[in-house]
Amino acid sequence: MTDAEVLSLDVFDTVLVRACGAPEALFLWVGRRLVSRGLLDCSPESFARVRHRVERTVWEREGGLDAPVTLGDFYAELVRGLRLDPAVTDSLIAHELALEEEMLRPAPQAAELLAAAAYSGVPVIFVSDTYFSARFLERQLERHGLWPAGARCFSSSDAGASKESG
Repeated sequence: MTDAEVLSLDVFDTVLVRACGAPEALFLWVGRRLVSRGLLDCSPESFARVRHRVERTVWEREGGLDAPVTLGDFYAELVRGLRLDPAVTDSLIAHELALEEEMLRPAPQAAELLAAAAYSGVPVIFVSDTYFSARFLERQLERHGLWPAGARCFSSSDAGASKESG
């Protein structure tokens, strides 16, 4: 790694992984949590289907990964689709973010990659095509001891640009 000018790492599946598997698997867990707390009157399965569909719909409508789409955009659509009181939107988002945080784990190779970069003095840049903000991603990396000094993080939703488009 001594010849590298920078180490660029994708956040998900390279540095952090979800204990629940695919991102969509989290939606059923969120639905269960919301139902158990009395925030939804539909089944967790219905919630998961709607949450997944809403995400696809919003990304398509807004222009894909190059659009500055956030979790709030998905939940605004979901609240309308499920005919929920818009006042619960922030609470629904908070529950999904909390569960996301609970499910994130360091990928097996993450510490080794970052140690090699530190040893070589190579700066680290994290990137992610996601609806999460770079700040949310930074907090998760910090929480798992994966945020080296001087690192930077870029999120497609913040930048309005995907990894593919630059």
